[in-house]
Amino acid sequence: MKIIFTSDNHIYYGDQRKAVKDMMTAIRKEHPDVVCSCGDVGEILISEDLSLVQELFSIQPTLFVPGNHDLYSQQKYTPPEAMERFLRNMPYGIPLQKYWTDTTTVYEKNDCLFLGSILFPDFADPRLVMGKRYYDDGCCTIDGTYINLRGGWLQYTMPLLDAFKTKLQLVDKSKCKNVIIVTHYPCFLSQYNLNPNEDISAYFYCHQAGEMIKEVAGRNTNKKFYAVAAHGHEYCRGEWIQEGNLFTHGIKTTYVSQDYVSLEIPSTTD
Repeated sequence: MKIIFTSDNHIYYGDQRKAVKDMMTAIRKEHPDVVCSCGDVGEILISEDLSLVQELFSIQPTLFVPGNHDLYSQQKYTPPEAMERFLRNMPYGIPLQKYWTDTTTVYEKNDCLFLGSILFPDFADPRLVMGKRYYDDGCCTIDGTYINLRGGWLQYTMPLLDAFKTKLQLVDKSKCKNVIIVTHYPCFLSQYNLNPNEDISAYFYCHQAGEMIKEVAGRNTNKKFYAVAAHGHEYCRGEWIQEGNLFTHGIKTTYVSQDYVSLEIPSTTD
């Protein structure tokens, strides 16, 4: 079972046509069974040109979760509204999150259970210097320019995390021996370099989601868990890191390059 992960393609930044086509040519040569996108395809709610999106999602099946840039619009919708509109305008791929508080959407193939969520900053890591309210009120990223975040991030993060926790409980009932967790925002420090001395760093990470994944992995020791995220670009670690039955990866990208990560899962027999 070969799975390819890509993320943060940002196809509307500059001329990405050749880079996308070259990457997809390389991915096709890998003959993947599944392709997963961890979000930030681009500002689909702002641009009407979907030709590069079609190219990026040309291998079937391509599973995906939205990223923060996929929620951007000139109208500044709230995150749940923006996600609904993004998915309505996204004619390609199979979403692993169909709405903001989705608790049921999963995908199964070849003894692998795929589930996902965009996630959102929670400002909960104990190493952060300032309290949650400081970050929640600050909105220290460009997101507030294109998403309606009046009232802070956490009013959207907390219901999102509640839904993610419920969805993770489906792992306990699944017979699949491999669990593939696709998120946009990193939820492990093994995926992303958190610097508590930089206020901006808190907006790239969701600590509580990582604790939830560790908990479900801890009670399903007969399964292997693969958690892949992105969003942090060059601040992601860019390597597989193992802790027990949990493998994590933060995809390194830039705004101008296209790259992917390959995962080979051996076939299992009962």
